[in-house]
Formats: sequence, C-alpha cells, structure tokens
Amino acid sequence: MNNSDNSVIRIENLSKYYGSFHAIKDVSLDVHKGETHVICGPSGSGKSTMLFCINGIEKYQSGHVYFNGDLMTPKNIRHMRTKIGMVFQHFELFPHLTALQNVTIAPIKIQKRDREEAEDNARSLFKKVGLENRMDHFPYQLSGGQKQRIAILRALAMDPDIVLFDEPTSALDPEMVKDVLYVMKDLSTSGMTMIVVTHELGFAKEVASHITFFEDGQIVETKSPDEFFRGNGSERTKIFLNNIINV
Repeated sequence: MNNSDNSVIRIENLSKYYGSFHAIKDVSLDVHKGETHVICGPSGSGKSTMLFCINGIEKYQSGHVYFNGDLMTPKNIRHMRTKIGMVFQHFELFPHLTALQNVTIAPIKIQKRDREEAEDNARSLFKKVGLENRMDHFPYQLSGGQKQRIAILRALAMDPDIVLFDEPTSALDPEMVKDVLYVMKDLSTSGMTMIVVTHELGFAKEVASHITFFEDGQIVETKSPDEFFRGNGSERTKIFLNNIINV
C-alpha cells in the first residue's frame, strides 16, 4: 500500500462479530501523523472494540487495518504492536512490580534494550509528569490518577508511533482527571499521534484534530472540533451533545 498520505493507522471496511452480534459494522477511518483523533458516542457503541481490533487484542472477521502503510496480518502483528501504545481504562499495571519496573519491563523484555538505558529513559519520563518520587511504589500505594499516568508512561517507554487511549479517565475520581488530561494534552501538543476514546468533550474541544461520533458499531460522522461543537452535524450527534453539554 502507498503511504504517501502520511497515515499512521488506516482502517478499511472493518467488521467484527461476537457470535451473531455485529459489534463493528463496515468501519473505515484514517488517522494521520501528529493527529489527535477523538472517538466519542454512547456506551456500548463499539468504540473500545475498534481500538482492540487496531491493536490486535480482538480478531475481526472482515476488513483491513494498515499501520504506517503496511497491512497488519497474523504474521506481523506482534512486531507492529511494539510501536502501538495502549492505555486501558483500568490501568492494567502489574501489581507485583514497582512503578519503575512496570514502565521498563516491556523495553527490556520485548525490545531487548539495555536495562540501564531503559531505566534512564523511564526516569526522565517520570520526571516529566511529576512522579519521580513514586518510581519505587507498588500500584496499591498509588492513587488512580497516578496509576493512569504511569500506564501512559509505560506506553511511551516503547517509543510508539501512535498511542491508543481507551476511556483513560472514566475509572478516576473527578479530582484526579485533570492530571491525566494534562499529560495527554502535553502529548498532543508535542505531536504524538493519538486515538482517544473518551467522554471528556472539553479535552476534545481543546486538542482534537478530528472528532468521530460512533453509534451502534458505525461511524455516524467525522468533523473538525469547530464543526462538531457548532452542532452542524447529524440529528443524532446533536442529541448526544445536548445530553452532555449545553451547545
């Protein structure tokens, strides 16, 4: 495939079934280098499932996913996943490892990096998000917001080309959300390519390159933030917005 359009992720006619349930219905989407692409929509609409298909966590029945212009296949998916960061809703940190060990284990074990190099890189990441005094703590000793920031650092430690965020603030207490969003905004400003499934529409309005509204396993529409929040889209999108914010 020709990648002259600079797409990092391209999805073509993706369909995913769970038995007879059609979870993702013929979805196509392009995400280009440096974009922050926000996916929003009602719960249960298939947003997270689409992310899991991109990252190879879920198998899909038809369609194609391209990463940096190359078709993802069962033969190359493990290699490609090393450059696709994933941040989960519930952190998924290893409980028996310290914060530093959680961030360095994949670079050391998967990328075969020197331990000292991986730890030096991790320390600089911890310092960047103000958690250098938490490196030796175990997950049970950390707040939800701290755990999620460390989960973001774990993804960044692999030097990914794109990071996928699956509702990264939905499991947090409200006062912890802002610290996680601050890190994500900083990533967006620095040019990291991101796909973010979220209900945090203030974040979307501030940093998104594009906003895609998802419902019933399908893309209803993709708009710029200005177009999306002006309410010039579909009636279904207007209803969704009116249920969350005043527009």
